[in-house]
Amino acid sequence: RSQARRYELSMTDRLRGAWLRKHLPTVRIQVFARLGSTQQKALHEVEDGRLTAPTLLVASRQTAGHGQRTNLWWSDAGSLCATLVRPADPALPMGQVPLRAGLAVAELLAALLPGRAVQVKWPNDILVEGRKVAGLLCARQRGLDIIGIGLNIGTQLRKAPAAIRANATSLALHLRHPPRRDELLIELWLALDRAWADPDWKDHYHDRHVLVDRRIQIDDDGAVYAGMCRGVDDQGRLLLQSDGWLLVITNGTVRGGPHVR
Repeated sequence: RSQARRYELSMTDRLRGAWLRKHLPTVRIQVFARLGSTQQKALHEVEDGRLTAPTLLVASRQTAGHGQRTNLWWSDAGSLCATLVRPADPALPMGQVPLRAGLAVAELLAALLPGRAVQVKWPNDILVEGRKVAGLLCARQRGLDIIGIGLNIGTQLRKAPAAIRANATSLALHLRHPPRRDELLIELWLALDRAWADPDWKDHYHDRHVLVDRRIQIDDDGAVYAGMCRGVDDQGRLLLQSDGWLLVITNGTVRGGPHVR
C-alpha cells in the first residue's frame, strides 16, 4: 500500500510555474506539460538566439531524454526532468561543470537523506546507496552553460526497463514523503550557486567520488584503458594510474567499480 500511495503522490505533484517564478524572480521559467527533452529544446533555442540566461526549463513529463553518448534516460510522472541555463564563467573550465553540478545535487540529496551513502560517479552520475538516482548532461554553447538534470523522485522503477531497474533507485524508496519537484528545483538552483562559488570543490568531490581507489576500465570509443582511479584534476578530467603511468581521461564510459549503469 505504501508504494501505491507514493505513486499517487507523484502523480499529483503538479509543477507550479507561478510558484517557481515567485521564488526565482530573476530566472526565466518555462514549464511544459509534455516535452521530448528539456535540454534539446534549450540547445535549439540557444543556437537560434532565442534563449538567454538565467533560464529554467522543466517538463512534467519528458519522453525522449538521454544521457551520456547514446544512453537513454527513462522517466515517468514522478521524475524531475529539467535544464538549467546559466551564464558561463570563463574562469571555470567546461570539464568542471558536470562535476560541480553533480556535487551540488549530491550535497542537496545528502541533506535530505542523513545516514545514507550519497556519492558521485565521474562524469555525470549521482548515487544513493550505490544505485543511480540522478544523471546530468552538460554543454557549453554561446557563452552559456546548459545543465540537464534527470532525478528520480517518485519514479516507479518497477515499470522501467530491466537494465535500468537493476541499478537505479528513487527518493521515494528512501523517504516517506519525497519533496515536490518544484520545491526541489528551488533548492537545486541555490545549490548550484554554492557549488559554483566553492573554492574547494575538488576536495569535496573527491570525498564523495565512488571511483576513487577503485580498479576500473574506461571505454573511449573502443579504446580501453584500465587502472586505478586517482580522482580528478583541476580541469575535471579523470586520473587513471595504469602500468606506472598517470593517464588523464577526458571522455569515456566507466566499466568496473560499483555495479551502476
